[in-house]
Amino acid sequence: MCVASPGEKDMLGPERQLSCTFEPLTGAKANFTGVVKRGGGGDEATRHAKTVLVWAVLGPRIDAAASQLEGRYVGAVGEGQGVNAPGLVGGHGGRIVLRPLTLDADLGENASVAVLELQLSSMKA
Repeated sequence: MCVASPGEKDMLGPERQLSCTFEPLTGAKANFTGVVKRGGGGDEATRHAKTVLVWAVLGPRIDAAASQLEGRYVGAVGEGQGVNAPGLVGGHGGRIVLRPLTLDADLGENASVAVLELQLSSMKA
């Protein structure tokens, strides 16, 4: 899950800063900083509000180190939502997929679907 502060123009416009938390099925939570490099979409109401982005994280192993999430992710907006959404591909060796999740169908288009490029870095303690 990532949180983006309110923006002035584009909901997820150029270089939007994120604060992210990864909660694995096993192991401890990990904190990341993120930067949306390319994004778009959203309506006027969501552009000026705090935005919460939620993804399912899919990787080659369930017990992989959280540090493998670091890196650049790219993708494209396509058909489908939830597990059928195209998502972003990247991380360590380009083997991690971030699939956008919609928590409430009444909220409209999911902001995480509008992210086209993302950079994640571990938050150093």
